[in-house]
Amino acid sequence: MGYTFSENSAARWRRQRQRGTTGEDAEATIPSKRCADVAGFNVHANTCARANDRERIEHLVKYLARPPIATDRLSELPDGRLALK
Repeated sequence: MGYTFSENSAARWRRQRQRGTTGEDAEATIPSKRCADVAGFNVHANTCARANDRERIEHLVKYLARPPIATDRLSELPDGRLALK
């Protein structure tokens, strides 16, 4: 069984955001169903995988486990800082 972000959950989250109970002061934008943009991050909840769909689960895990920046694009500067190529 896959997980989905229901309309009731989205509405409850929007109400909490309006009351400021999420712990964030940033404004949330809900551009479409099961999608939110908050403080420079976006979340899409349209993807799900059934418990027995191992190929789909593996794809999602690989996607989630990837680094935000490819390490081959980073190099260390003489002063210890990192540069992005």
